Amino acid sequence: MTTWTREAVLAASDAWRWVPGGAETLVVDGVDVIDYPAWALMGFYARPQVVADPGRTVAAVVKVARERGRAKVQWWVSPSTRPVDFADFLIAQGATLDVETEVYALDLTDGIPDHGPTEGLVARLVQDEATLDDAEHVTAAVWGGEPSSGARRAQKLAALARPAAEQDGFQVVVYDAAGAPLATGGCQIVDRVARLWSACTLPEARGRGAYRLVLERRLEVAVEHGATLALVHASVGTSGPIVRRIGFTPYGTGRILAQPTGME
Repeated sequence: MTTWTREAVLAASDAWRWVPGGAETLVVDGVDVIDYPAWALMGFYARPQVVADPGRTVAAVVKVARERGRAKVQWWVSPSTRPVDFADFLIAQGATLDVETEVYALDLTDGIPDHGPTEGLVARLVQDEATLDDAEHVTAAVWGGEPSSGARRAQKLAALARPAAEQDGFQVVVYDAAGAPLATGGCQIVDRVARLWSACTLPEARGRGAYRLVLERRLEVAVEHGATLALVHASVGTSGPIVRRIGFTPYGTGRILAQPTGME
């Protein structure tokens, strides 16, 4: 019997945040903010929950971002953010919609739905330098940026050398029959929730089942490690329809809005 109510799913979604090395966490007028390093491509990221005075809060967050040399604030407005029209308020203040995602979840209590084999493809866990290179090649090609290097790459390789139980999540790469990497995606398990992150497929490989295999392999590993819920913030027009077909349920729309700070 599941314990994953709508309220519990949204609470798990709101608890999800990524704070890599080099990021700094702040609280500005009651809003959690993460100031990311340049390589993370996330910028100055504000995560409001309950905003009592939108005008005051927005002004305070923008001020701190500007003082830190940031040209814009990235606001994550979740299905739980209050007031419910906070995104509209931001747009009225000059923000623009950057990304629209749906919060999807799949109850894993009774296992994973079986969708049959994916012909001509194989999924492998990232466990060494070669598979890390393949995952980063796909990620850079789809999301932009550069593969890790220097100290950050050394940290990733050191993490892969640790026992699985000591690693902060895992990553999967899907290959074609010739061994070429096509797709990748990661997962972190926290409080029995499998947080599925940054799945992507090379443009020329789309429509062949690679994304679905990345998703299904992560679910298999997550269940093996005790996860009872899978959670993903899926893009409305791309990955959203795929996870819905696999059996995920939508729990509300989240938006990332970019607000200029007045810096050039």
